[in-house]
Amino acid sequence: MDTLENRLLLAYEDAIATKGKNKGKLKSKCPPMGTDGAAMWQSLMLYANPYKCGMFHLFMSSLDPEFKSACDKFAHDRAELLPRLDRDRVALESLGVW
Repeated sequence: MDTLENRLLLAYEDAIATKGKNKGKLKSKCPPMGTDGAAMWQSLMLYANPYKCGMFHLFMSSLDPEFKSACDKFAHDRAELLPRLDRDRVALESLGVW
């Protein structure tokens, strides 16, 4: 596995909750700004629940354009599954609001 793939997998692990009731879903808040996890979380959240994305976080995650484009491609390839990974969107859809 090359370094970019390894970075993507580590960033994905950082963007997903590993404990508690939200295990396996996207974290409710973005990881610390400027990290690979934040760039991945922003890319995934643009498909899952774009209302949670912050403009400054998006700007900061684009400081490494190669990695950001890899995160965007990773998220685009999984776009159909991502809305199920945000707890708030699932709740809103079940209420018929989304």
